[in-house]
Amino acid sequence: MTAAQVAPILGRSRETIFYLSRCVSTNLAQDATMGALVERIRNSPGYRPTQPQPLNRAPRLLPDLSFWSVVAGLTQAELARRAGVARQTVVALEGQRRPASLETIRRLAAALLVAPSMLTGNDDLDGLVDEDFRRCKGCGALRPQHAFTPAKGTPYVYLRCRICRAARAKAQYHSDPRVRAAVIERAARNGRLRRTRANLRPSPVGERVGSMRNAGCTERSPPPPAFGRGRLSHPILQEIVF
Repeated sequence: MTAAQVAPILGRSRETIFYLSRCVSTNLAQDATMGALVERIRNSPGYRPTQPQPLNRAPRLLPDLSFWSVVAGLTQAELARRAGVARQTVVALEGQRRPASLETIRRLAAALLVAPSMLTGNDDLDGLVDEDFRRCKGCGALRPQHAFTPAKGTPYVYLRCRICRAARAKAQYHSDPRVRAAVIERAARNGRLRRTRANLRPSPVGERVGSMRNAGCTERSPPPPAFGRGRLSHPILQEIVF
């Protein structure tokens, strides 16, 4: 079971389930699943189950759509292309001139890398997306797990999302000359490394010739040129007297 499946059972948000699963993972057995976590939470003294409310499938207004579009750095045309909707739809939704259907909300949230609750202001639609969300330390948005960069060599991810990390790196590049020089030097070094690897890589023609040789094919000497060096080798041209 995922955190999205456990949350409605316990009447808690997916963030709470995800946080508790990380906190008690060291106390559970190695082969324990989310089911064991559910039983432990249910047996806790402070557990009070709540009845989940029926999902309201009526169209919703998106008051924060334009804000998160600016945060993502997307224009109306780019957002429409990523979400697979018409640009006129995005314009109308940003101006709150019409409500959005649940499918449109899901597409826009996926294009902006945020939870549907960040667009509607209500977290009842987050369960429609089969994703585990976590809050970014930089922008404060609920974003899916794939919006965060994994820390190399560890099972964890950075606390800031990819968008915040990219904006921070861009600001440091334009404000600090030392950071700019280091980035330029790293780009040049990576370019030299790519060119070196390209030169060491065998060409497709060489690989083809090698495979033909291994198959037992022999090379045939090319025919003599039509015009030899220092003489006319063509039969007709040999009859011409200069």
